[in-house]
Amino acid sequence: MPKRKHSLREATPTASSASIHHALRSTDIIRSILAYQCGVYADILPLVAALKPCRNLKFEFRTDDPDSDYERLDAILEPWYASPDTSLMLPKLLGDVVFMRPLVIRHAVWTGNVNLVERVHAAFNLHTFPENLLDIAAGFGRFELLKWLHALGHAGCTTEAMDMASILGHLSCVKFLHVHRTEGCTTEAMEQAAAYAHLDVLEFLHRHRAEGCGTKAMDYAAVYGHLHIVQWLHAHRTEGCSTEAMDWAAGHGDFDIVRFLHDNRHEGCTTKAIDWAAQYGHLDVIRFLQEHRTEGCTTDAVDGAAANGHVEVVEFLLSHFDQGCSSMAFILARSHGHSAVLECLSRFLDCNEETGVVEWR
Repeated sequence: MPKRKHSLREATPTASSASIHHALRSTDIIRSILAYQCGVYADILPLVAALKPCRNLKFEFRTDDPDSDYERLDAILEPWYASPDTSLMLPKLLGDVVFMRPLVIRHAVWTGNVNLVERVHAAFNLHTFPENLLDIAAGFGRFELLKWLHALGHAGCTTEAMDMASILGHLSCVKFLHVHRTEGCTTEAMEQAAAYAHLDVLEFLHRHRAEGCGTKAMDYAAVYGHLHIVQWLHAHRTEGCSTEAMDWAAGHGDFDIVRFLHDNRHEGCTTKAIDWAAQYGHLDVIRFLQEHRTEGCTTDAVDGAAANGHVEVVEFLLSHFDQGCSSMAFILARSHGHSAVLECLSRFLDCNEETGVVEWR
């Protein structure tokens, strides 16, 4: 084997290579280098994977279950925040995974935990996050956080803040927004406060705000059975209501509201009042409306009562109104096994179910 002309020299570290080794051992330098690489840090991969199904959450404000979307996030994020390494990983998470920003920030505001929001703010400047964070804080009644965001100077506040706070009865948030903010509210604030019977909120908005409400306020109060709210609105506001107030109150069997509206209001009702009351078997309401009102009913009244087996209602309607019913009353009573209803119908009416013709006997 021929000899090589040049033998290998023993590798000895030079000043240059020593500098490289020193640089590669620097956490700050490595972090800066990795910042320009694609991908996600290995230590946050499990969290990113767990939150991916949440990336399309709409965060729609639903009065029936306002917390549902946030509770899904909380089940994932709350244990993660308990980790001692969270403070180091949070900047990575918010900096590298764009879809995570609204999830983490919205969740932090929803918790109302000022310390947590401060940590998020330190990791990712909330001023650069465009969503309406004050709206979220006010809507969920996070009073201390609402004050903190206001002091921070975050711009994310609209009329929804006071509207949502009013809907869920967060009076302290409503008062704070009234005193310290200029966005105000819409008529939804009073109307929805009436729907959910937040009398203290109604009284405050009535005294201190100029937005007022529409007829929906009394309508909603009647729909949801809040007699004391109906009475308060009648005594303190001038908007009144629509025929829907008595219609819905009758359908729900709220006799006291029906009587109050009849005695004190002029809007009246429509044939839906007896039609709906009959469908749900509210005979006391039907008797009152028959005696004191002139709107009457349609064939839907007997049809609905027959379908649901309210034989006393069927008999009363056929004895006091001449609208009769359609063939559906017979068909539905038979299909639901309401033999007593069929017998009652047959005492008053003849029905040809093939032609659909119903005639009085």
